[in-house]
Amino acid sequence: MRSIKFTGLVALCLANLAFAQKKNLPSDMVTNAKPKFVEEVKKVGNEIVIPYKRYELPNGMQIVIHEDHSDPIVYVDVTYHVGSAREQQGRSGFAHFFEHMMFQGSKNVGDEQHFKIITEAGGTLNGTTNTDRTNYFEVVPSNQFEKCSG
Repeated sequence: MRSIKFTGLVALCLANLAFAQKKNLPSDMVTNAKPKFVEEVKKVGNEIVIPYKRYELPNGMQIVIHEDHSDPIVYVDVTYHVGSAREQQGRSGFAHFFEHMMFQGSKNVGDEQHFKIITEAGGTLNGTTNTDRTNYFEVVPSNQFEKCSG
């Protein structure tokens, strides 16, 4: 099985920042703070390791980038450390509910247009929730990367 190109998160954040600046959004929605480099892991010799670079945004969000140019695709995954284990007894389902709400629209994407935009670009997307985390992911042909950054 071929590996996937994990280049999206920093590029996604930077693309969203560029989009926001182009659209003259309110200053509280735009930050000029750059991601802080945290670490880089490189493959040495025959070592079994997945090389990556890790950054941190001012809000604490961690960004991990792994590049693999064996396939012409871009995979973007946003994972939050929020899942059903943090829900109160008798008040469950919120993490899963918000997983679904993430695809409903945003300031940059019209109501219920997210799936349409990605699938028409030849991509796929989904989200999952478990006890410890909620994630959202998209896979698109690399020439359609801009579709992931809305």
